[in-house]
Amino acid sequence: YQDAAKNANGEYFMLINGDGVETRSQIINILSHRGAADMIIPFFGRLDSRSIFRRKISILFSFLVNFYSGIRIKYFNGAVLHKTKLISNLPFDVTGFGYQAEIIVYLVQRGATFKEVLVENSDREWGISKAFRPRNIFSVLQSINRIRKNKQFVQHRTIRSEEHTSELQS
Repeated sequence: YQDAAKNANGEYFMLINGDGVETRSQIINILSHRGAADMIIPFFGRLDSRSIFRRKISILFSFLVNFYSGIRIKYFNGAVLHKTKLISNLPFDVTGFGYQAEIIVYLVQRGATFKEVLVENSDREWGISKAFRPRNIFSVLQSINRIRKNKQFVQHRTIRSEEHTSELQS
């Protein structure tokens, strides 16, 4: 992720996983909001079709990241659209399944704006998720711990659809 971001030359950067979980319509939806904020963060909300276990784990993860970081974001994983300049030279290595949460928290705590976008998700159609392998669970716990230790008390600014619209009209 980090190497690709360093070599990216476009204005925006997004990782689209090869397991086919991000649908064409989801990607188009996310991209349609580019320019509205520094980060476009997808979340599933009522459109979440994953198993109850996966939803509960995601809720717990988001709760812990929000609790330890002092910010409020609905979902930290998925195809987040970033302004390339914000992620091309992060001062830390991003690894493991919690990397996106660490990036989002770091950027928001330093003043980056974000817009959360409701998207429909799809669970993988083939293969088995590697997210619950012991080493991946450990890497997520490490990410949560790094977020806990690096907590900064700063205000963050969420760009809401109606706010962005009024800014455009001004």
